[in-house]
Amino acid sequence: MPAQRIPTQVLELSGAFKKNPQRKRTGEPVPSGPIGPPHSSLNADEIAAYNELVSLAPPNVLTNADGWSVELAARIMAAIRKGDNVRASEQATLVTLLGKLGMNPSDRSRLTTPPDETCNTDDPWASFAQA
Repeated sequence: MPAQRIPTQVLELSGAFKKNPQRKRTGEPVPSGPIGPPHSSLNADEIAAYNELVSLAPPNVLTNADGWSVELAARIMAAIRKGDNVRASEQATLVTLLGKLGMNPSDRSRLTTPPDETCNTDDPWASFAQA
């Protein structure tokens, strides 16, 4: 089985391109904003599950490109909580989606997020300089 592709941001932050600048990837799409509200097609239980997932996600992880994944996970979660008969394949899909969204300890440890530009821990006076 081939090794999993490492995201470009992780390689950039780890300094991999300093040693081998020729390996830098170009043209990689970048999400354009935060995740946003649940889709209007979701029912009340699914909206509650959607909002729960978004609130539990690590900061700066979910973007507008993740909407479909979160929506699908919310639909499966709502069905399980209602006591509907959920197939094993749907449960497996939910586990996979939750892992990809950083919702379990081992997958969360693999996530890296961009630093929050409003907080500079190196300079405690930086927030005063911006005012």
